[in-house]
Amino acid sequence: MSTNIQIAKQLAVRHGEIDPEMSQVFLAPSPPKEIRLLEVTEAVPTTREVVPFTFAPTEERDFSLTVVLVSQKEHAELLAGDLDLPHGWEPMGTLTEVWVRKLRSSSG
Repeated sequence: MSTNIQIAKQLAVRHGEIDPEMSQVFLAPSPPKEIRLLEVTEAVPTTREVVPFTFAPTEERDFSLTVVLVSQKEHAELLAGDLDLPHGWEPMGTLTEVWVRKLRSSSG
């Protein structure tokens, strides 16, 4: 049986393949049968609206998936306490980083 961290890492890798502007993914504490991800990406505008999108369980996965997309600036504001995660989410300091984009070296 996979843990939430293992599942989150797998999801983050897939999301990172789809979104080349994604830089980090964090796993948030969540109720049973739910995985909550905070994804930092420059593919979204900075709106200061931290909106969760929830996807119901499917035949392939028996848990709901909630994703919040934030820009780098919003991520910095979350870390500074100037912006809040959605209602019912634990504070930013309780999230676990599960993926970070590795920068390509510019040697050549």
